[in-house]
Amino acid sequence: MGSGQSVVQKLECPKDYDEEKFSQILRLYDLLDKNGDHVVEQDELKEIAELHISNRIMLLNKEKKEEEEQKEITITAAKFKEDQKIKEIKSKTKNKIEEANQLLETRKQKIDKTIEKIQQLSDDDKSKAFLRVVSYDNKHIDFWKFFTYMKDKTNDIPNINF
Repeated sequence: MGSGQSVVQKLECPKDYDEEKFSQILRLYDLLDKNGDHVVEQDELKEIAELHISNRIMLLNKEKKEEEEQKEITITAAKFKEDQKIKEIKSKTKNKIEEANQLLETRKQKIDKTIEKIQQLSDDDKSKAFLRVVSYDNKHIDFWKFFTYMKDKTNDIPNINF
């Protein structure tokens, strides 16, 4: 494992970020940097890349649910309007419900395709996907990009097994 001492001494927590969470991110970075060279190599990424993909799937599923909730909001609003002016807007309400269903189906299909695509990624491709988020050169993790990625995911750090 990396020593982490020089990383901790050189990197300071941003003024607008929680120091404990920053320390968690530093420790995770140090755990990823198993050989202590302050560069996280491709083979050191597997566990966190897997978590990255799992989180991406979770967020896409959440997005899908939000789309379904939005559909319900659209339908409810349309029906309320229908009750207020039933003779004027009945055909408009029908059209809005159809549009909401079509929009939901289109979004669900797009989300499902994205989920299917990322579920089929090889370990190498998962690592590359993770690197695209936390690297400038797609070869090594940049600490500050890694920090930006991790700063709202510190609750996931205990789930990473090394």
